[in-house]
Amino acid sequence: MILQESGSLLTDTSRREILRYMKIRPEAADDALLARVEEEVEALALLAAPAAVCERYPLRMGDDGWLAVGPESLVSRTLSKNLSGCHAVWLFAATLGPGIDQRIRRSQSRDMLSALMDQAVGAAMTEEWVEIVCKKLRDSLLEGEVCPPRFSPGFGDLPLERQEIFQKLLHMDRAIGIHLTESWLMLPAKSVTAFMGIRKEENESSEYTGQ
Repeated sequence: MILQESGSLLTDTSRREILRYMKIRPEAADDALLARVEEEVEALALLAAPAAVCERYPLRMGDDGWLAVGPESLVSRTLSKNLSGCHAVWLFAATLGPGIDQRIRRSQSRDMLSALMDQAVGAAMTEEWVEIVCKKLRDSLLEGEVCPPRFSPGFGDLPLERQEIFQKLLHMDRAIGIHLTESWLMLPAKSVTAFMGIRKEENESSEYTGQ
């Protein structure tokens, strides 16, 4: 399943979250800074091309953190804890596209404040888009099913190398233009991959969350 939206959807991104990424307390932000944030939000929304590819897979779990997601298997105790009680799992990859990355690179060459603001707005918009994707996936669940918080490679004992599972199963390069570097980082940089388990409501007992 591929999801695509207009960047205008992201103009409601939390300003508080943007300031958090800038490491500025809301009460310390003056009117000039807040006006600049508004300008950056409008500019980056025009450049954003939110897209996601998502698939649901059966889940099998064994001892010592072993689990199988569809045809792929891996070992992670922290992911296994997050998926405790689940019978299936969503895999998704989400991105804002290359436009924001390109703007950040241009800003870095001439104005570090603009680059900082672009990074902060882009990061907050990425989080906003991922939350929208998660809501859409939850809305598609069968009656009586619920999802624990999402969990991404790079957290707990789940290394970035596990990004390869998303490429193998979702073909995210062809689907939405996310490519992996030799160090398993994603391009465009404003992209996220995540597992999101599916369990019966009465089994809701996950102890570990990861983003």
